[in-house]
Amino acid sequence: MKKALKTFAEKAKTLRPVLKTEESAKTALVLPFFKILGYDIFNPTEFVTEYVADLGIKKGEKVDYAILLDDEPTIIIETKKADENLAKHYNQLYRYFGAIPHCKFSILTNGFVYQFFTDCLIPNVLDDIPFLTINLETLTDEDIKNLEMFCRTNLNVASMQLKAQTLLGYQLVNKSIEEALLNPSPELVDGIINSVSNNSHSKFLQELNQTFLTAAISQFYLDNHSPRKVSKPKKTVTKTIIVEEEIQEIEDDVQEIDNSMELSLKERCILQIENIIDNISYTKKEDAKYCSFYKQGENNPICSLLFKNNGNIVLVVPEGSYNKQYPLTSELEILDFSHLINN
Repeated sequence: MKKALKTFAEKAKTLRPVLKTEESAKTALVLPFFKILGYDIFNPTEFVTEYVADLGIKKGEKVDYAILLDDEPTIIIETKKADENLAKHYNQLYRYFGAIPHCKFSILTNGFVYQFFTDCLIPNVLDDIPFLTINLETLTDEDIKNLEMFCRTNLNVASMQLKAQTLLGYQLVNKSIEEALLNPSPELVDGIINSVSNNSHSKFLQELNQTFLTAAISQFYLDNHSPRKVSKPKKTVTKTIIVEEEIQEIEDDVQEIDNSMELSLKERCILQIENIIDNISYTKKEDAKYCSFYKQGENNPICSLLFKNNGNIVLVVPEGSYNKQYPLTSELEILDFSHLINN
């Protein structure tokens, strides 16, 4: 699939100038995209065209496509013209999602950009932001990995919902951190200063002008992230004079704090499993080489993580009479086995 998607994405870029209508976007981009994901786009028992989405007295509403799972419309797809701004059509998708009781996921696309929505925030109400956005013109390996859960052979609603929650959670955390660092509150500034381990550095920072500290934190964020359209903080002229060495001390201290906040893959994998089994009572045994999770009062583990000497991590999950091992490169991969872990 990876090779096919990359080839298709390159071809799609060449088609943009000639895709003038919604129908051309469907034929040239949307249907081939879902065919690559493994769907039989000509089978009406699997991939339905013009699925009825009537709501109340509003009749005649139809969503472009519906993907059926166990004869129920589990995923709906609404398509727009290739040059269309998708944000303008969220309300239409919102209506369709609410009108189809068994729908779990909604996709809004113009053929190039695919926005994936579900109801993580409020049950049965479409989230106001997508948990995943795929752009064929900037397709990455990570995008392709995230798309794997939507492959026909991988469809598992419970596992998909857990992964959607994780992806949306990362987005909201990153957004919150970005907003906090671009417009630091006095409490955040004080918290950063109090976290500095070097007493002389901390004392020096406490004596600086608050406006300068706010600007320094915002600028640090901007300097250490990919270029994007964000407004730089307004700079206020003050009488505080800082030499270059002192500014470097401040940046070094904030960098030290930032690095300390990053969790290792081992820690993220443990947290991911704890999130999956947080609805049951469990115990955990852990040392440098492994971490095992047990249902309360049971001797056999629900699952285990093995920490290899070379830094690799392996998930061990009981399947029948055997323990099967799965190498991990990301904590998100654990979600693929959530149905076994929660079994």
